Amino acid sequence: MHAMRVRLFIRRALFAFTFVLLAVPSPARSQTALPTQFRLAGVKFTGLSRYSEKQVLAAGGLQIGEAVTADQLQAAADRYAKSGAFDHVGYRYSSRGTDLNAQFELTETKTLISCVFDNFVWFSLEELNQTLQRRVPLYTDAIPQGGTTVKEVSDALLGILKSNGISGTIEQTPFYAKMGGTISGFLFRVDGVSMHVRTLRFPGAAGVSEKDLGTASSQVIGRDYSALNTTVFASTALSAFYHRRGYLAVHFDPPQATMIGSDLTSPSLDIAVAIPVAEGLQYLWDKAAWTGNRQLSTDDLTRLLGMRPGEVANQDQIDAGFHSIGDAYQKQGYIDAKIEAKQVLDDHTRLASYDVAIEENAQFHMGGVRFDGLPDRVAQSLVKKWRLKPGDVFDGTYPLEFMKKVAPQELAGAKSPPTSSTISLQRDPQNASVDVLIAFH
Repeated sequence: MHAMRVRLFIRRALFAFTFVLLAVPSPARSQTALPTQFRLAGVKFTGLSRYSEKQVLAAGGLQIGEAVTADQLQAAADRYAKSGAFDHVGYRYSSRGTDLNAQFELTETKTLISCVFDNFVWFSLEELNQTLQRRVPLYTDAIPQGGTTVKEVSDALLGILKSNGISGTIEQTPFYAKMGGTISGFLFRVDGVSMHVRTLRFPGAAGVSEKDLGTASSQVIGRDYSALNTTVFASTALSAFYHRRGYLAVHFDPPQATMIGSDLTSPSLDIAVAIPVAEGLQYLWDKAAWTGNRQLSTDDLTRLLGMRPGEVANQDQIDAGFHSIGDAYQKQGYIDAKIEAKQVLDDHTRLASYDVAIEENAQFHMGGVRFDGLPDRVAQSLVKKWRLKPGDVFDGTYPLEFMKKVAPQELAGAKSPPTSSTISLQRDPQNASVDVLIAFH
């Protein structure tokens, strides 16, 4: 924490006094106090774009026209600094007679992260947002990653529950867009109240019956309601359900949860969930246009893709076809081949096609193979079973096949067989060869 630096300038002009105080983000308090209590005549803020002056004034606990002291100004600066909403906080003030005017110089933090309210089934999102904006001045549908604002939102949510006679506590958890990445949002959830999903509806369903969708969603019934989990389920499992039927542009809106019954304060609720769906069109397969292929002909690629013109554009079947093409390149030593497929949907003809760019790169040959973490006898036995010889075209699918079909037989007799293994390909680009290292753990 930076030490507080205070500069005080006093200018006498008749009976007017002017005080200037600069503050940096720090919980430390000024040792300089006004000689008496003043009325806060006005406050100006510089550096604001995200927040209004009204929001920031409320967040600092200041009120125009009310009595104010130097300690209160410093306390307001401390609140801004600790909130996480500002990277820099500075202020100055001037007085004339009993009136005091203050100016705060603020630098807003660059990034805010979203808030997800997971199971607040008693309230609409609009109601939650409006209440939070009243109780947490610096809440704007998103909050700073650090600072006190996160706790203020949790405390405000708990207050909303209590004021409505609802039991439960608030759990606040950061979530991440990808494993090991930065925080992408905060999940706020009510704990201590059971919310069992009893019914599911799919407003907008037409091409696929609600009965079929309900069957595909049977795992959701009976479980505790979670807006986040339901959204993930819809965007993955239900989207895949539609994609297999050629509805390649299907979209699901956020789930809508309502209580069955009117006992708001019950610790166990029955929930009805609606998942609105915009199905879009059902597409048929047209063709794939190939570029960049040399080792595999266009006819070979089309055959491996396995799609016939006019059939339903089944996304699972399309993906499996591209996987087969990748395996074909792997088997011929093109282990660094890249396949970029761009989906093209024609709403007028209801046909789906793909523009596929292939970068084959170099063909690799077999170098050597080594098995680590095993007794020498077992390792040597595995080397003898390895069918790729030095100089052979390297089959990129073979190491995994070997580990599934051959290695278990050799490891079965070991006293302490390993429980896991990793396969590493060590490329030599200059000689276009690959050494295979398989380590057992």
